[in-house]
Amino acid sequence: MVYKKYITKGGKLHGPYYYESYRDGDKIKKRYLGTSLPTGYEDRGDVVLHSTSSAGLNLKPFYILGILAVALLLVVGAVYLAQNGNQMKVNQSKSVVVSVGGNSSFL
Repeated sequence: MVYKKYITKGGKLHGPYYYESYRDGDKIKKRYLGTSLPTGYEDRGDVVLHSTSSAGLNLKPFYILGILAVALLLVVGAVYLAQNGNQMKVNQSKSVVVSVGGNSSFL
């Protein structure tokens, strides 16, 4: 089978590049044929188009958004705990009073 492959590199489309897949014993291998289809392959009718991108998906913006989301959650959590968390107060007798949600208990 002959494959016609296009590669996107730096936003530019390169190709076509022709490859032939063949069987060597029990393994399937590929052979590069060139940028133009050699004679004898035109009549076979088994040319398949494959398009690939060498750059792949740019994940950097997703990493940055993930780090910012975690940082935002940490800041919001710290502010929430500072306003609504357990508050310890020391009264005149030097005992510790823990106030949680309006209920006081002496330690």
